[in-house]
Amino acid sequence: MPYTPDGVGIQGQLILENLKLQNPAMSDQEKQRAQQNIQMLEAELNRQKSAQKTNQQICDFWKDTYEKEKSSYNKSIKQAACDKVENF
Repeated sequence: MPYTPDGVGIQGQLILENLKLQNPAMSDQEKQRAQQNIQMLEAELNRQKSAQKTNQQICDFWKDTYEKEKSSYNKSIKQAACDKVENF
């Protein structure tokens, strides 16, 4: 993963890498490295979006299940699944 200052998320890293590409003083090797970093960051962002979508689907499933059958088991599983969405 490319180095970026603390507190800069993946989207911020993508912006920084794209800004690097606009620097006319960059060597071809540096531009290639920045492009590779962009591809890696985009893949990670897509992975995170997919995981978040899956987590939301699981939370929704357990919400529906708990509404149909209000057991303590269903409630605890629903809470765990939905906490995962909130804390992602």
